[in-house]
Amino acid sequence: MNRITPKNTSVSLSIFQLFLSIIFLSIFALPASSINPDKIDKGSLTLPQSPAPPPLPQPLPAAPPPSNPVSAPAPVPPQAYYPPKSYDPAPSPAPVRQSFPHDVVGCDDKGHSKLVRQIRLGEVVHCVLGEDSFRKDGRPIHMYEFQGTADQALDIKLIGGKSGDWQLNPYLVVLGPDRRVVSADDNTSRQRVAQVQVKLPTNGTYTILASNREAKEFGRYSVVVERDLNRYSLDESSELSDRSQRLTQDNSAFNPSEFQGEQGKVVTIRASSYSFFPALTLLDPDGQIIARNDNKAGDRNVALEYRLPKSGTYKAIVNSIRPEDRGSYRLTISPSAQRR
Repeated sequence: MNRITPKNTSVSLSIFQLFLSIIFLSIFALPASSINPDKIDKGSLTLPQSPAPPPLPQPLPAAPPPSNPVSAPAPVPPQAYYPPKSYDPAPSPAPVRQSFPHDVVGCDDKGHSKLVRQIRLGEVVHCVLGEDSFRKDGRPIHMYEFQGTADQALDIKLIGGKSGDWQLNPYLVVLGPDRRVVSADDNTSRQRVAQVQVKLPTNGTYTILASNREAKEFGRYSVVVERDLNRYSLDESSELSDRSQRLTQDNSAFNPSEFQGEQGKVVTIRASSYSFFPALTLLDPDGQIIARNDNKAGDRNVALEYRLPKSGTYKAIVNSIRPEDRGSYRLTISPSAQRR
């Protein structure tokens, strides 16, 4: 029996390894050119399909030109700044006789326009001041007449419409039997109510002029004539003249009026004039100024309400806000309701 020696064994292994290498290369390392694509069974082979490329975006059609091209707005020039003007009262009207034609209208008790309307004491009349109203100096006017007696104290009101309504800025004038102005409220401060408290100088027929402060504005209103129920501790009519005393500050004419005051009492002091714009000053028993109404708004009627600090003799001083003004006025002092 022949024995295999180690030398023969190693030779046999080398031949065997070479044989395996040749078989491996013949199976897995065939060149790509040896594959014939025509002999592949395409029915049994499924290949992944590449996705279709997205469509290219189409350009939007150009917008047609406008049929009516609009030109660019012109540049706005810079606005100049003007500071607000300070108040300058209107010139004092002269108390001249007023004349009116016979076609001036008022309103009857049903609100219908008619010729000059008679109004009774305590009656309230509602009306509309419109474009067809009679005009005096460009201002629409309605007229109402009533009978009065000398020294009769009356409270006359012209009330404009409510806010948001067809509103009137009331302008109220009262004429005496001689057609001269007795009292007026031109409503410079633009309140809803124009009001005068007047003591009639003589017996006769008095006339109320109901108008609007602005000539081109119209609106609803009510007019009423009532008794003045205030109890005055002082009620006097006087006049600023060249014989009046003079203030050292501006050399304007003034008249002092004395009244007795009680400590803790609240008094209301009023001055009204159609000839000038009154101002009020209150002096205590020691001659010191304790209250003043400068009437910066330029009203025909001004008032002061003040609680008196002590008992004694007080002075109410009436002058005009313009030193050169002269004319008649009414001064009243009455107790007020106690303030808490």
